[in-house]
Amino acid sequence: QIKEGRTYQFVNLNASLDEVNQDNSSMLASWSLTGRGISATPEQAKQAAYKKAAKSLADEVFTFLTQGNIRNSQ
Repeated sequence: QIKEGRTYQFVNLNASLDEVNQDNSSMLASWSLTGRGISATPEQAKQAAYKKAAKSLADEVFTFLTQGNIRNSQ
């Protein structure tokens, strides 16, 4: 989307965290995230959108892992 000389790019990301062992796998969590980038060029706007979505995903995964959601494997 272009508005007032700026390019707006939007991305949607879907990700899941799965536990896999020799016998089976199970989904522990999943996320759907969006990112928006604004720049003078479409490529820079796209990169900014992906960076924002990736940072949001990293924050979500970190929160999930540090809040005791993973079973103790000991």
